[in-house]
Amino acid sequence: MKLGDLGLSANGLLINRISWKHLFVLFLILHIIPIWIFSFFPSQDGVSHIYNAHVLKEYHRHENYIIRDVWQLNLTVFPNWLSHISLTGMLYVFPPIIAEKILLTLMIIGIPISFLYFLNAIHKENAWVFSWLGFIFSYNYLLYMGFYNFTISISFFFLSFGYWWRHKDGMEVNNLIVFYSILLLTYLSHFVSFGLVLLAISVCQICLCGVGIISETWRDRSTRVFFRGLRPLVQFAGYILPIYFILATYYLQSLRDHNSGNYRGIEWVWEYFWGVKSIVYFTDWHIPVNQALLGVLGLAVVMSLVYRILRKEWIKKSDSFLLISIIFTFMFFRAPWSFGPGGWINDRIHLYILLMLVPWLIHNGHRILQIGFTLALVVITLLHFGRTAYDHGRLSMEIAEEVSAVDLIEPHTTYTIRSPSWNKSDSLGV
Repeated sequence: MKLGDLGLSANGLLINRISWKHLFVLFLILHIIPIWIFSFFPSQDGVSHIYNAHVLKEYHRHENYIIRDVWQLNLTVFPNWLSHISLTGMLYVFPPIIAEKILLTLMIIGIPISFLYFLNAIHKENAWVFSWLGFIFSYNYLLYMGFYNFTISISFFFLSFGYWWRHKDGMEVNNLIVFYSILLLTYLSHFVSFGLVLLAISVCQICLCGVGIISETWRDRSTRVFFRGLRPLVQFAGYILPIYFILATYYLQSLRDHNSGNYRGIEWVWEYFWGVKSIVYFTDWHIPVNQALLGVLGLAVVMSLVYRILRKEWIKKSDSFLLISIIFTFMFFRAPWSFGPGGWINDRIHLYILLMLVPWLIHNGHRILQIGFTLALVVITLLHFGRTAYDHGRLSMEIAEEVSAVDLIEPHTTYTIRSPSWNKSDSLGV
């Protein structure tokens, strides 16, 4: 059996050999089924994205002068643009609901594919062991809040990080063009993911160069070796500082306009952290499954430590990812929940914490451990997906009933579903 193949047997006979790649593709297909078999996608702000795209599409039509009186077109290159541009383009070809479904499909499959690409850049043939986490995080709380731009940015986060890792030791001009292009798409998607990926890449580069400089200088006792070791760090600074200029410009502008943030209480932060609530939506049903996920990853951490100790592998390149995960955890606890018009900052940071830990884990351990972790993550993925599909079906019927009378609404009227007894929802953050 090849590495990465899963053997299925019955009555003592091997009946099939399924490559993890086949299973991965099957999961991709499975995860987009709820998008297409149900009429509506149950998100809070998703409809506003479709509306904004419709406004952009109709903005320049001569008869829509009232739209131009109400809205002023801002062509500045800034975050949160990408979903609007994409939906606007698709509205020229598809009706609004289909355009949204296409965008959702790309978002849902983009996260596991980009996460696999990221892991493959680091661990090559053993990336499949923990790649299933990409499916678990593809349907997440922020997606159902309707934060489409941030969800898009998750894929670009891992694509840009993975591409940098592949080419970090020989970044040529053509590589820089591709790298800058992916970072630009990350920026156009969401500022938080853009800032986090720059921070993560910088931490990796500093760790990789720092370990090399210290070990070689200690061995040779030479200042020449020390300065020679700084060369990769200087080269890195040369091509990454222009990107930091973009980051700083947008951040300082936001700081000038909004000089304070709102913070959640520490009890809320701890509850969110241990419940892995970045992948909890509609109901707390997901929390026990998420705690099982923490148990699986906790066991993987212990096994990785034991493996490293037994093999006396004290320092590895992948150790920088453990540091990144720790830094993101610290940021999650210390960051404001909202800053100016931007909110859900803790939620966005939290989504990356466990995913950044994965590259640090041992991927090339004993075959039994590899299959064991894979099966555990596959089961958790299916549990999450099963509940998600159920909620999609239930809520889609409610939405269909809600919009069934939309043709009866007269033009230029306002329709609201809020009643005096309307209660705010903690699960939706309103």
